[in-house]
Amino acid sequence: MTRFFEDFRVGERFETDGLTITDADIIGFAMKYDPQPFHLDREAGKRSMFEGLSASGLHTLSVTNRLIIQTRLFRACNLGGEAFEDVRFVSPVYEGDTLRATVEVVETEPPQTAGSPGRLRAKVTTVNQRNETVLSLLADYRLACRPVASEGPEQQ
Repeated sequence: MTRFFEDFRVGERFETDGLTITDADIIGFAMKYDPQPFHLDREAGKRSMFEGLSASGLHTLSVTNRLIIQTRLFRACNLGGEAFEDVRFVSPVYEGDTLRATVEVVETEPPQTAGSPGRLRAKVTTVNQRNETVLSLLADYRLACRPVASEGPEQQ
């Protein structure tokens, strides 16, 4: 179903599919974007507060974003994210964890002027296969409104 801003209601919840994180995923992301020892090396991870090779919080955030995009929830109307707020890396993500996210609409703000986008605020919660929260945040999205059907020429 193609959805636009007007089709979303406060209280609606959407759940993504899952994605399993591998050690290659963790190390590959860390090598490019967050090269800290506990994300790059199993032994260093064991000596850290994580007690094992763990994914970067930025990696977890990126996976969450991918999972949301793959739902195609905002496919027809997404004009981009405006903000992530109150980002919390609640628990570490380890190799073998399967992540899935829930998106709950918590607020909508209609367009200020005709033709401009609406704003949707969502609470996003990412959990692992044990249903333990690993990430939470508030996300603001700008969404296009349903196009107005063009009217035919006026009858004279």
